[in-house]
Amino acid sequence: PNLAICCMTMDPNNPDVMYAGTGEGFFNGDAIGGTGIYKSADGGQTWNLLPSTADWDNVCRIAVSPTNSNVLLVARRYYGIFRSTNSGSTWSNRKWAQGSYYVAFDPNNPNNAIAQIIDYDFDNSAWYHAALYSTDGGASWSFSTGLDYVPDFGARIELAYAPSNTSIVYASC
Repeated sequence: PNLAICCMTMDPNNPDVMYAGTGEGFFNGDAIGGTGIYKSADGGQTWNLLPSTADWDNVCRIAVSPTNSNVLLVARRYYGIFRSTNSGSTWSNRKWAQGSYYVAFDPNNPNNAIAQIIDYDFDNSAWYHAALYSTDGGASWSFSTGLDYVPDFGARIELAYAPSNTSIVYASC
C-alpha cells in the first residue's frame, strides 16, 4: 500500500521478523507520506500493518532490542522518539521533539541506546540537532556532551556504534 520505505530492520533475535517504516522523513520538499510500520513474521514473504501506527506518516528508523524482541524504538520525523514494550501493539513517546532521524540499540547491551533529534530553541529562535543516549533501554533520554546543540535546520547528525567496541559511538555532523 506504500512505496515510500524509509527504513527496514531485522529482529536480531529472530531473522524471520522484519519491520519496514514508511514515509520519507528527512524534510525533502516533495516527501511522500507513509502509512505506518509494516511487520513480516515470515522472512519478508508477507507484510501486515501494525494497526497502532496506521496514522504515522513517516518513520525514519526502527530498532529492536538485542535481547528482547518485544522492545522497539522508533525515530519519527514528527514527535521524536517512541518506544514499545509489546512488539508494536502500543507506543509511548519517550522523547518529544520536532523530530528524530535516528535511533539504535547497543548490539551488546539492551540497556544502552543512541538517538538524534531535531528541535526548535524558542529562547534563541533557532533550529538545532542533538545526539542523545539512554541507559535504560530507551525509557528515558539524556543529551550527549559535545553534541547537545548543533545549530541550523539544515544540519544533521548520524550516529553509529563501533563494531569493535560498542562503548565507542561515532558521529557524523
